[in-house]
This record gives sequence, structure tokens and C-alpha cells, in this order.
Amino acid sequence: MKLSILIILILIVAASAVSQTKSKSSETEDVKYINRMRSEVQKAENSLNDIEPLRRHSAPDIVLIPDGLPPVSGLENALNLMRQLWVIFEVKTEYHSEEVKITGDTAIDRGWAKEILKNKKTGEITENTANYLWISRRNENDVWKQTHVIWNKRSK
Repeated sequence: MKLSILIILILIVAASAVSQTKSKSSETEDVKYINRMRSEVQKAENSLNDIEPLRRHSAPDIVLIPDGLPPVSGLENALNLMRQLWVIFEVKTEYHSEEVKITGDTAIDRGWAKEILKNKKTGEITENTANYLWISRRNENDVWKQTHVIWNKRSK
């Protein structure tokens, strides 16, 4: 009897260790995915008219909260905002993540970005440095999708 209880306890401890290892491994994979998402979004923003990576990584109910503008809700509205930006400007963006946190089915990517906008008509260049916060949620297909994209300009 004592031997069987000991074996059961050993199995429980072993299963717990495997479960914890798997969780850490999954979290590492999730962070890698969020980092890859950021890289693909940056590349898309810097390539005129490459809207598909933005579509692929955005939830249908995404909310953009840009600095100084009203929030933009919904995937098509968010994509239209980017299209309008590309009509007026050549865009160069560099994202620098300071932290990615995974909590259950929610991921938070916090950092800063350098953005250079060149007006296509006037040639005028505007440079901004902004803080960003991207909130993503794992959907029913186990795929991360951005639900909120928030940014505000850093003071100079």
C-alpha cells in the first residue's frame, strides 16, 4: 500500500514537472510568435500597399487608438486608415519591443517605435518617436490576433 501511494506521488510530481515545462515552452513559442508578428507588421508598413500581413495579424474587432485621433474600430476601418496613410506618405517604421508578456490567451507587447513619414507631394519629412502597446488575443484556432494597437508620441 505504501509503495503504491509512493508511486502515485512520484507520477503526480513527474506529470506536474512535464506540465510546467510544456507551459514554459509554449510561452516561449508564444513570445516568438508575437516577435515575428511585430517584424511582419513592420515590414508591411514599410512596403507600400502590402496590407495582407496587417489583415492576417488583426482580429475582426481590432481597435486602433492613435495619438491625437479618435479610435478606429473594426478590421476594414483599420486597414483603410493604413491605406490612406500610404496614399499621402512614404512610411518607414522601426519597432523596438521592451517587453512581451503572455498571460493565458492574452499577449501584451510594449515598446517604442521610430516613424519617418515623407509627404509624397511636398517631400516634407516628419519624424516621430512613439510608445506603443499592442494587445493580442489567442483565437479559437489557437492563433494570435491583435485586438488593440495603441500609440502615443514621446515628448522630445
